[in-house]
Amino acid sequence: MIRIAVVEDDADQLEALRRCFHAEPDFAVLCACARGRDLLAALARREVDVVLVDLGLPDIAGEEVIAALRQRDGAPEVMALTVFEEPARILRALRAGATGYLTKDTALPEVAEAVRQLVAGGSPISPRVARHILRQLPPAEPPASDLTPRERQVLEELVDGSSLDTVAARLGISAQTVKSHVKRVYAKLSVFSRTEAVVKGMRLGLISDD
Repeated sequence: MIRIAVVEDDADQLEALRRCFHAEPDFAVLCACARGRDLLAALARREVDVVLVDLGLPDIAGEEVIAALRQRDGAPEVMALTVFEEPARILRALRAGATGYLTKDTALPEVAEAVRQLVAGGSPISPRVARHILRQLPPAEPPASDLTPRERQVLEELVDGSSLDTVAARLGISAQTVKSHVKRVYAKLSVFSRTEAVVKGMRLGLISDD
């Protein structure tokens, strides 16, 4: 069962998400709030697997909510679900710790599937958002320390959103070893998330076209 929390100040959108998730047999909505501080207070008393966060909240910025959630022990995965497509706002959310970013015009069944991908280790992101990120990145300099062949192989495996367990099985190594490679890739590319790593890897030509 995937335990979900949602913070969304639009009452209609919040209710639509709640109904969508309630209809999924593998989802359980444990918390649905309209304010960021209410969500953080509620989650101090319970654990969830995924939190969907609107960035335009009435009390505190969604990025603050994301950062607070990701700093906790047993931090949940966090999906930004918002109308904002400004590159600066997108990058702030990703750097705060969001592991997915969807725009609110995403169909509800696609949101549900994206939640499953997130739990499986993927980083679902709306295509327009990915394009904004690509346009924002400056011409990249070669990384200070080149990726090893294995690190580049792991980076290529991240492109399709596969879970770390799936990547480990494909490469014939342990999931813990994959995690270690991913951490080193992040450090060498100076990125903070899988999405940024893939985008920068493409820009640097570290990921093959096929």
